[in-house]
Amino acid sequence: MGAKTSFASSVTDWTLIADGAVYQSVGVYNRDEEQIAIAIAAAAPASNDDNYFKLPNEGFNTTLAATDKLYAKAMNGSATVRGFREAV
Repeated sequence: MGAKTSFASSVTDWTLIADGAVYQSVGVYNRDEEQIAIAIAAAAPASNDDNYFKLPNEGFNTTLAATDKLYAKAMNGSATVRGFREAV
């Protein structure tokens, strides 16, 4: 198990939250009550891409493959994504 670190990132458009080559797991949550889209992909989605899911109120935890990247974007304006990342 790698070291766990917490983070807070302000997001508007797709923002890289965790790279699977660096982090083996990630947990994200939203305290702003803004809607946040989450995408797990090899590269940043296009601005109009609809291949995502809405961050649930209770947050979201996942394990990442080395080729996965987790991106987040605010669905209306801006928001702050908080959580933890665990290093490989």
